[in-house]
Amino acid sequence: TVCGAKRSENTEIPALRDYAVTVTGGTATVAAGTPITRAMEGVEVTVTAQAPDGKHFVKWVVKAGGITLANETSATTTFTMPANDVTIEAEFAENPVEAYTLTVIKGTASVAAGTLITDKVEQNTVVTVTADAPEAGKVFDKWVVKSGGVTLADAASAVTTFTMPANDVALAASYKDAPVRSEEHTSELQ
Repeated sequence: TVCGAKRSENTEIPALRDYAVTVTGGTATVAAGTPITRAMEGVEVTVTAQAPDGKHFVKWVVKAGGITLANETSATTTFTMPANDVTIEAEFAENPVEAYTLTVIKGTASVAAGTLITDKVEQNTVVTVTADAPEAGKVFDKWVVKSGGVTLADAASAVTTFTMPANDVALAASYKDAPVRSEEHTSELQ
């Protein structure tokens, strides 16, 4: 008798293997934004940087895995998962501190231990303004906020303070005529 059945070789299908995805300073996701820490070869992985407060994203640095990112300077980018573990790191830089122009007319401005302000002033800095000495026959009247919308600690004081906002500020010291002293003269009639 002849058997018509073929003998089949037992061939194993290799098990699919996943590899580690380590992201410092961000997250890795696949498909519809599902967060991952492992991925299979050939899968497109999206990485998204998460900048800490006071910092901004600069670029991605591939630490291990030999991958090529779609755009290393984009806070969100992709790569194709290789057949090995991958480690990437987001690089961040300090946000620049915003500084603004302060104009003081007929006076000076200083910070901290009396250091005169000669350049721009950073937001949230406590500024002390001092009115110039008045001209003869005049006395200090008040500070006038020309622009910037600041609130002075005491607008009627020749020396006062305010906190620098996130915009330019202009102040002017104003003066008024000094009060005239009148003396009463009495004449004696004899």
